[in-house]
Amino acid sequence: ALALLMAHRFDLLLTDIALGAGIRGTELARRAQARQPGLAVLLISGFAAEMLDQEHRREGLRGDAELPWELLRKPFSREELMRALGRALDTRR
Repeated sequence: ALALLMAHRFDLLLTDIALGAGIRGTELARRAQARQPGLAVLLISGFAAEMLDQEHRREGLRGDAELPWELLRKPFSREELMRALGRALDTRR
């Protein structure tokens, strides 16, 4: 994903927080926005609240603070996805 972000411009990054071994979705989002500051980000996650709290700590946020990107929790409907995409894209304005 990072190689593609270096070679092309995108309007939005849609990524899960849990990407397996290696990089996390939040780290991908941070690096992607460093390369493309106007990039909108939508994170998706099936994590329980406790796991999202761990992600907050990883991001250096207080437990009650929100991640700096739009977050859509799984499972979600098409309508919820469309609304979340719209909100994420609106943050660029």
